[in-house]
This record gives sequence, C-alpha cells and structure tokens, in this order.
Amino acid sequence: MSQYTVPLRFLVGVLVSAPAASETTGFQNEQLEFSKEPSLRYVGYNDIAERGKRQNGYVEFSVMVNKEGKPKNETIVHSTHSKFEKSAATALKRYRYAPATMDGSPVESISSVTVFMNYDTQDVVDFKSRWLRPRQTTSVMFKEFQETFDEVFDTEPRDIERLEELLVIMTRLQYIGSRAQTLLNLNRSRLYGLVSKPNRQIRALNSAIVFNNEVTREKFRLNPEDLIAVQLSLLELYLQTNRLAEFIELWDELKASGVTEVDEFLDHYNKVSSAKTNNTTFARVIEINDRGNSFQRMLKRKFEIFDVTGEINQINFRCETKYAEMEFLSETTYSLPDSWGDCTLELIGEPNSTARLLQG
Repeated sequence: MSQYTVPLRFLVGVLVSAPAASETTGFQNEQLEFSKEPSLRYVGYNDIAERGKRQNGYVEFSVMVNKEGKPKNETIVHSTHSKFEKSAATALKRYRYAPATMDGSPVESISSVTVFMNYDTQDVVDFKSRWLRPRQTTSVMFKEFQETFDEVFDTEPRDIERLEELLVIMTRLQYIGSRAQTLLNLNRSRLYGLVSKPNRQIRALNSAIVFNNEVTREKFRLNPEDLIAVQLSLLELYLQTNRLAEFIELWDELKASGVTEVDEFLDHYNKVSSAKTNNTTFARVIEINDRGNSFQRMLKRKFEIFDVTGEINQINFRCETKYAEMEFLSETTYSLPDSWGDCTLELIGEPNSTARLLQG
C-alpha cells in the first residue's frame, strides 16, 4: 500500500500558500455572515411556477469564500427541488460574504451556504375557516393525508406500499409550506426507519430541522421536546453509520444549548473524541449519489478508500482553510495537513458507485 500526502500543487484557486500549524492561531470561521442581507426567499419563483406549484425548499452549497468575500468552487450538497438549483446558484454568486479571518486578516475558507425559497405568507391556515383559498384547500388536504399516514403507520403489520403512496401524494400537493415540509420529512424518516435506510433517514431528519427553523410563527414549530427527540435520533444514526464527525458536532451543539439528554451519549462522545488522535480505525460504506458526488466529513487526518464498485474519478478536499482537487487513487493512504483545519471529502464518480472509507 502506498503512502501519499496531499501536495500543495493540487490546490485550486488558492490565493495564499498553506500556513504552518502555528500560523493558524486566531482563525475564526464560526459561520459565514452576509456583508449585506440578501433577499433570497423568492429567487426560485419562476422555476417552480412552471409547474404551477408553490413549495418551500432549499439548496445547500459547499462554497469557498475568498479574501474579498467572493464565492467560488461552489457545489450542491443537497437540494429539495432540482428546478430551483439554477436560481439558487445565481443568488449565491450575486452576494458578497464576510470572509473568515486569521489573526484579524481575511483568508479563504470553506463554509456552507443554504439558499431558501419560501412562498409562505402564513405557515398554517385556520382549518376552521369557512371559505378556503387554493393554499388553504391544499393545507386541509395535507392535514387529512397526514392523519391517514399516522393511522397506517400505527397499524400492525405496517403497509409499506401504502405509506410510500401517501408520501408521493403529499409531495405532489400544490402548496407546501415550511410547517408541512417539516412534517413531510419526519414522515420520510419514519418510513426509512422501517425499511432500514439510515442514510436517507439522516437526510430526512436534517431537512425537517432546516424547514422547522424556517417556520415563521413560533406556535407552529415543533415543540422543544419533539425537536430534541429528532436531534437525539440523529445522534443515534450518526453512531450507527460511523458519521463520527457529525456526531461530535451535534453533541457539542446540544450540550452548549443545555440539552441534558445528550449525557446518555457521554461515553460514546468520549470514545469518539479520543479516536481523533489515537490509533483507532473505523470504516463506513459510501455511495455516489445521482448527482455524481458524495460528501464525507472527516474525523481523522489519515484515510484510505478501497473496495470500489463502479467508478470514482476525483477527490475534492473541502477544508476550513483550503480547497484542493486531485485525481482519485485507489488503495492509497492520504494525509491531510493539520493547517487545513476540519475537512470534508467530495468524491466525484459515476452515480450509485460504492466504496469503503477507512479513517485512521
């Protein structure tokens, strides 16, 4: 097996050379801030209007922001509506962002930017209203389908085909606001749990949280207990699928928010934290999605990709302070420089290709 350290000559679009580890002191990139507040909520209107629908959704990008606050090297991590992607990409490039800083000076950095489309004028209609506009009619229909879904889900033995059919019908409704999208993704998570598809379950739960945060009226959001239950389910799924970097991040977030229930995961947290620097190795199966890529958050600095079925052509390194591209080399041990900060791998290849990622 060969040993390989990512060389600086593979860096793409980097304005400064990789700093030494001691030079990263003072690096700040807690979250991107818009240098001017963009109005992104309706940029996808024309795209969705072609289908006669008003469905809230979002596109999540991984993007490099340079020292001038200009975005580049963007790629879509997740999208709820393919027809919204072009408008979202246009909106992403239109605005300037506050760059990350190192010892007070701006530097390039990778971050996540989510562009929303939001057609809500109100998140939930009054179901007792006598006269129903089209949006209200759809909301009443959604409520009825939701009640049917709950009934079928609670009936043993569960009718998987009927649950899938109900989800399809609910997805095709004309008006789906943020509240309805929250419930719809929770329904998807429940179904994926029944058919043992943990990765799709993770995506559905994360989407439910994103949409819940977009509900403008507090009383229509998930109550705090239900939201915590969703987040704890995510913690369990992250452990189950060896998404340990995501587990650490969410645990820290919940602990800082005062969620005491996370203490039941404390032993796992301590073991995973130790695994960052000790000789522990762990592996997980990865799959290239229909878009032709796959994103993997990294916990350790060394990794190998093997047992490839299909075709993987390229690796993009999306790290806190650096972005790099290189040709994929199978059964090669890669080492990420500490100065690059936390990293996410983007694997490019044929859709449905699979491999195993070994970290450590």
